[in-house]
Amino acid sequence: MLDWLREKAQPADAIERFWRPVLVSAINEELGVMPPHGLQVFRLAFLAKRDNYEMGIPAVPLGELYAAGAGARRRG
Repeated sequence: MLDWLREKAQPADAIERFWRPVLVSAINEELGVMPPHGLQVFRLAFLAKRDNYEMGIPAVPLGELYAAGAGARRRG
């Protein structure tokens, strides 16, 4: 993936700040050794539907968000 991104003239900052977090979190492999499945991840994550570019940003700290969900699961 890293070679492909470089071939497509992706700036180093874009690779580090966008591509690496998205692809490594999805495939759990570093870009330099990642198979070309990263393209499928990108296609499914961002291009499969009209609104797939949208991302949610929590309005509360993640600790509160996850703690609330854990409590709901414990209560059934």
